[in-house]
Amino acid sequence: CSSERDGECQRPTAMLNGEELSIEDNFSKRKCGSNNECFVLVESKPVLYVPDFLNSTIAEELQSLCGPRFQRSPIRGAGGQDGTSVQADNVRTSESCAMVPAAKYLDNPKFHEIKEAGSMPEMVREVDVTWFVSQQAAGLIDVSPRMVEPLQVVRYLEPSQEYQVHHDHGGFYGKATELRPWT
Repeated sequence: CSSERDGECQRPTAMLNGEELSIEDNFSKRKCGSNNECFVLVESKPVLYVPDFLNSTIAEELQSLCGPRFQRSPIRGAGGQDGTSVQADNVRTSESCAMVPAAKYLDNPKFHEIKEAGSMPEMVREVDVTWFVSQQAAGLIDVSPRMVEPLQVVRYLEPSQEYQVHHDHGGFYGKATELRPWT
C-alpha cells in the first residue's frame, strides 16, 4: 500500500466522465525517468500519476513554508487582456504560493554564506525543499533540475474551487512571453 489514512490502505483514484476509477486497475503503468514508475492517465499529453512522488512530510513542509504567502491564484491575460497582465479571475479559484527559485539561490555565493552562518533558516529550508522537489521532477523526464521552472504550491480549500479550461501560455496570444515545453 502506497498511502494509508486512519490505518487503512488508500488506493489512488481518478475521475473520468463522472466515474471514479482505480488508477492501478484502469491505467497503464510505465517507467518514468530512471527511478520511478507512473501511470498514464492521458496518453496524448501525457498526463501522468506518479505514486509517492512527494511523501507526506515534504508535502506538509511545502504547505508550512508557504504559510501566509498563499494568495488567490492569478491567471495571465485574464478578462480579455493582451496576455502580459496577470490578475485574479473566476477561471481559476484556487490559492497559490510561489516558492523560491532554488537553482538561482544555489548559484549565488551569498546564499552559501547565509547557509554556513546559520542565518535565515526558513529561507535555507525552503531552498533545500524546493531543490529536492526539482530534482524529483527532473528525474521523471531525465533533465537537469536546473531546467525545472520555479515551484508553485496550489491549494483548493473547497470542492467548488477549480481551474477551468484556459490559455495562459504566451504563444496563445502571439507573444514570445514564455517558453514552457512542460510544466
